[in-house]
Amino acid sequence: MDITGSGNETISHIYENGRITVLFNAFEGPPRILRLFGRGRVLEHNTPEYKDFVKKHDVETIPGSRSVVLVDVHQVGTSCGYSVPFYDFKSFRSTLNEVFERKEKRYLAGKDEESMPRYWALKNSWSVDGLPGMKVGQETMKKESIVPLKKMVGAAAPGAYLKQNNGFSLVQLVAAIVLSALLSVFLTLHGAGVAHTLRHFFQATGWPT
Repeated sequence: MDITGSGNETISHIYENGRITVLFNAFEGPPRILRLFGRGRVLEHNTPEYKDFVKKHDVETIPGSRSVVLVDVHQVGTSCGYSVPFYDFKSFRSTLNEVFERKEKRYLAGKDEESMPRYWALKNSWSVDGLPGMKVGQETMKKESIVPLKKMVGAAAPGAYLKQNNGFSLVQLVAAIVLSALLSVFLTLHGAGVAHTLRHFFQATGWPT
């Protein structure tokens, strides 16, 4: 069960390439890290696939339930975990659940702006690095003209981040092709003259030719 939050990196990256790793740490006893490597599938809230899965497997949902993430595990690995700290469990936090319980009550009382799809459109329609997030968030964002929350600023913000990692832009690529073509034409027409001029220059300056 995937619970709603301000971020949605797991959903975005599963939609990107399907890969997912689930990690478990042993906080007591012998140190150990367990990883489940697999391909993920996202069943978003209120879709037929989500409803069927929840009903078939008798899954308990809460107001903040966002999706069910299924993992087809193809490999399991363990490692030493020698740096895993000791950990004493105290209690679960109920804050997040309480936030969405109150939000649901306000929505049911007639405040449409408190709907979960609007929240997903605002905060879960994109990942921090600009990848598409929840499909229902994308749809609601367009339908209700919601401007997604800007999660990052500076050089690592989505726009700047993507520009840094996309290599050459289309304009730069076209310019490079045009310049290469012009240089090829120039050398074809005047290559012999350029070579002759350079030879005389090197001889006059004492450079070996």
